[in-house]
Amino acid sequence: MGVEPIWRRWSGRVLVALLLASILLSLPYDCRDHLLVLGGIVVRSSVLAGGALVLAAALGVARAVVSEPIRRSPIALRQKRCARRMATLVVAVGSCFLTVLGALDDLVMTYVVLEPASPQGCRVVVVERSFLLLGSGDIHLLPSGRVVTNVVDGYQAEDGQQPFSRGRYSLVWTGERGLLTAPGTSDAPVTPSTFTVDCG
Repeated sequence: MGVEPIWRRWSGRVLVALLLASILLSLPYDCRDHLLVLGGIVVRSSVLAGGALVLAAALGVARAVVSEPIRRSPIALRQKRCARRMATLVVAVGSCFLTVLGALDDLVMTYVVLEPASPQGCRVVVVERSFLLLGSGDIHLLPSGRVVTNVVDGYQAEDGQQPFSRGRYSLVWTGERGLLTAPGTSDAPVTPSTFTVDCG
């Protein structure tokens, strides 16, 4: 019989979708403008990419165990399966490589959900980057009731300073408009040091 089972076609599509998802989630932070925040914690994209990769590997193993051996399949179906397996293998190798690179990129990031929240529950989330004497970061807003942030501003910090993770900041809300200040130190200032955020 030269027709591939429906379950195999659909499981193959899910497998490729998981591999592609891991690739997209492994893109460098500079290629993304959003963060996922669940329960007040920023979910690292490298964790999501790794999870998608693990699910893809488990599905691949299940397909290999359950499926009919290639050698017993008709020639046309056998050739089709071989071509698909080679394509999937190429995507899988690329996915693994990019997931590792994404994890390395994530190592220099620190994610901080600042306190306090606005009266209606809007949060400010900061991404700090520090490598040797280079420091920088982005300011994100997380509106109340949402789990995905939007980047609204950025800063540079000398000597790799991480003022937000060290608690060296002030966040004061007037309604849904906030004034965020992080001056740094005299030897390692933060530029700019004052940000206005608006959740209205």
